[in-house]
Amino acid sequence: MYNQVENGALKSGNAVKFDVPVHMDREGNIVAHQKDAFGSPVTIRFTRPKNCFVLDETGSNTDGKDDGNKGGEKKVGLTGETLKEVVGIKDSHFSVLPISDLTAKLRFVTVIFAAEKLHGAWTIGVDVFAELIDELEANNPTCNHGPGKRYPGLSLFNADGEEIPVFFAATPKASMNSAILKETFQKMDELGISQRGVNKDGTKFYPLVIIDGHPSRMGEDFLRYVNDEDGGTRWIIMLGAPYGTGKWQYHNDKRQNGSFKMMLADAKRRWYNKKRMHKLPPEILPQEIVVVLHDAIQRSFMVDSFGISALCERSWNPFNRATLDDPEILASAPEDVKKARTAVLRSRGVDSDTNAHIPSSQRNLLEAGSGCLAGGTGAAEKLVRAAESLNCSGGTASDILTMMQNAQRKKDGRNNHMAADAAAGNLVPTEELLKRYKEAKRFTSGTVFGSGNGELGTAARDKVIRRNRLSKEKESAATKKKNQKLRKLYAEVKKIQAEMKKKGFKWTNPKLTTMCRWKRRPKDKKMPTRKDELLARWQETKGRPSPQVSPANSDDEGESDDNDDGDKASVGRDESEDDGASLDGDESEDEEASLDGESGNEEEDGPSRGLEFGSDDDESSESEEEEEYSDDE
Repeated sequence: MYNQVENGALKSGNAVKFDVPVHMDREGNIVAHQKDAFGSPVTIRFTRPKNCFVLDETGSNTDGKDDGNKGGEKKVGLTGETLKEVVGIKDSHFSVLPISDLTAKLRFVTVIFAAEKLHGAWTIGVDVFAELIDELEANNPTCNHGPGKRYPGLSLFNADGEEIPVFFAATPKASMNSAILKETFQKMDELGISQRGVNKDGTKFYPLVIIDGHPSRMGEDFLRYVNDEDGGTRWIIMLGAPYGTGKWQYHNDKRQNGSFKMMLADAKRRWYNKKRMHKLPPEILPQEIVVVLHDAIQRSFMVDSFGISALCERSWNPFNRATLDDPEILASAPEDVKKARTAVLRSRGVDSDTNAHIPSSQRNLLEAGSGCLAGGTGAAEKLVRAAESLNCSGGTASDILTMMQNAQRKKDGRNNHMAADAAAGNLVPTEELLKRYKEAKRFTSGTVFGSGNGELGTAARDKVIRRNRLSKEKESAATKKKNQKLRKLYAEVKKIQAEMKKKGFKWTNPKLTTMCRWKRRPKDKKMPTRKDELLARWQETKGRPSPQVSPANSDDEGESDDNDDGDKASVGRDESEDDGASLDGDESEDEEASLDGESGNEEEDGPSRGLEFGSDDDESSESEEEEEYSDDE
């Protein structure tokens, strides 16, 4: 991961490479001895840290049922009693996307409300405890707007007095999507937060973003925007390890999201208490969210000391790869690397017990003291004898062993793939990158990270565009096929309706089945086969609306004008597996006839992977968050 991000940082023009890696302490000062350093030797220096960004969404809600205490906070009560506090239970979900640069400064904030559309009152906020000034008397239409006033908005100012821009949006579940992410980047471009230009050596520089593999990152519109060189909106987007966000992501640090959650709970609690004191329901309304958010953001994401520490320990600035010294990750390293890093850490007074953190999938379960084998060496011998006596010729046992062997070969292949990429500095040639993307059965952010170069660049954009186009063509073909079936069914229905107007018409099983299929709805029970059951189904469903097959509402299916309300829907809505229809229109009541015919029978249709040593993520290892494009090429 760090090799990929380093390549991206150099490509963005915001960093330069040291001729020889240097040791740095937590403050980014070069030190002579590695025992005084933090993390691994630093290979690059950021020349434009304010043009390099990290971001991560965090969600919350307005109720206080699950809020914990502020760090170190104690409450006093009678002995033996469970302390309780009145909190709001009215829930309104929202998400906050803080965007910081590599100087630990908060540069932009996106707030997403849970709603179909955004309401203006939510963005300006309402503080019911602030005085409401008569605008006419004050001769000032904005006298009630601003920090500390009735309509405070979300006004954030850093220590230098600069205002932090805030962008508001809404989605049904307050979740990030590709459109909002694109708008966020657009706003940063419009406000001049992101910078582009030419270095002294003639190379171009672009804004750099280190980001996780959320599905919103794989949207076509977003990828088109951030890769538009001609339009002047090019960004360098680098992905982190899909399974390792808890280890490497800046805002996942306890001094960032952790502090924010704690400060938000405190702000909510104070708001509940204030409302109770004024005889108001202890709840937070949607228009009050920005009021409680203001204090929480100021006391977490905007605290410079918190950010500087998080940047260092998450390995971004200085670029010290300190995350790889995490015991859980170091445990997966080759023995020589593990011994070397352990010796370095001990020279710094850090005791790294890597054996205690080795995942069970990577341990030798027959080794005494592995922590995974109860019974010691005796049990190991018994286990070996039991394994030798296993019947491996049976179908199930053979299949299981085959799957185990295939899984091991796949893992070995990933390790070899990663080793080859690492030997080349994780620089994947364009032709090889395109080949890997073409061969990928699925295309997600995990594919870009594991099989590609970790960059959401033009190759990834073109792959997504191609996949979406093929997916639309496939969907169009399926819709066309479904419509053809519906038209065929309609022709059969028209034929039967014409027969019904003749004297002596008799129902048969095929005719009843055809008419029942015409009126079938997706949630109907299985189509019956007996004639009496088919007749009962027809009597029950014949009054349902019929689908429209023709482009215009001119087809009345031979029905009476008195019974046709003309409210017919277009072809292509969801239908059942029996090609039935569930659209609009009415069927005439005079479709009954005498019954005849025989009963018929008609057939119905471990550690954070990607950060560990000796393994890699490819397209077969996808996080739950990733978006899948599964059309065939």
